[in-house]
Amino acid sequence: MRKLSLILFILCCATSTSAQTVHSNTITWAASTGTVSGYNVYRFAGACVGTPLSSFTRLNPTPITALTWTDSGMADGAVNCYYIAAVGTDAAKTESQSSGTWQATTPTFTANVAPPPPGRPAGSSQ
Repeated sequence: MRKLSLILFILCCATSTSAQTVHSNTITWAASTGTVSGYNVYRFAGACVGTPLSSFTRLNPTPITALTWTDSGMADGAVNCYYIAAVGTDAAKTESQSSGTWQATTPTFTANVAPPPPGRPAGSSQ
């Protein structure tokens, strides 16, 4: 199988609730230069440096044909490492070599809401 040529982009997004912020990483890559049946997306919850590929977990149950994947449910400041593998058209669904790894750290948000002055209830205009 040909070596996988991918360009990977990771975007971090966040939605907020009153108690916590939930983040997602959207991963986008260029199509393989070879004939493939799809792609597998892998994640390791931690830093990429020194992490063997055997430590990663495949996120999609079957190969996907889209060139994007959204991984959601990360907390503030979560560090995740990703890689993509192209899946061959052979019966064994042989994977290509790793695309290389990419690390994403979700942002940590701080509320920019000042508390009310002492002795004045929240929401009071007096």
